[in-house]
Amino acid sequence: MSDDLQDTLENAAIFGAIQRGNNQRAQQMRPQGPPCPYCGGPIPRIGVELCMHCNQKLAWVDSTPCKPGEESKVRALKTAAKKRHNQEERSKQTACIVITALGLVIGIAGLLGGGLGILDNSKDTPPWAFIACGLGVLCTGLGGLGVLLGALTIDD
Repeated sequence: MSDDLQDTLENAAIFGAIQRGNNQRAQQMRPQGPPCPYCGGPIPRIGVELCMHCNQKLAWVDSTPCKPGEESKVRALKTAAKKRHNQEERSKQTACIVITALGLVIGIAGLLGGGLGILDNSKDTPPWAFIACGLGVLCTGLGGLGVLLGALTIDD
């Protein structure tokens, strides 16, 4: 390979690394924050009275910017979203309870079937009994963990 080609490849690699670094710095320097309700530009600080992009007057509901006079509408939307989120969490918790109950039933059936076979000293213990018992224990454990986590995450 010629020296010129080698130098070109090295320069291209260096230029690519510099360009990637510049892109990362530009991404980090880009202002972050909630969008302006007028122009959509990010608002870097909560509570400012004017958008720095379009110079429109802003009102605030908690950390959400809105147009002046729309505060009650934004509050109602945020309240509805919170209620919807809580309802979804309750639904997940209910599903976990159902899975736990089903796991208990399967586990008890498996334990009874397997236990009776063992107590009879019978070698004809059905294999489904041990499988059902294992599934029951697994379902009960997972369901119980889900109920516990669901109860911890719901905030009224």
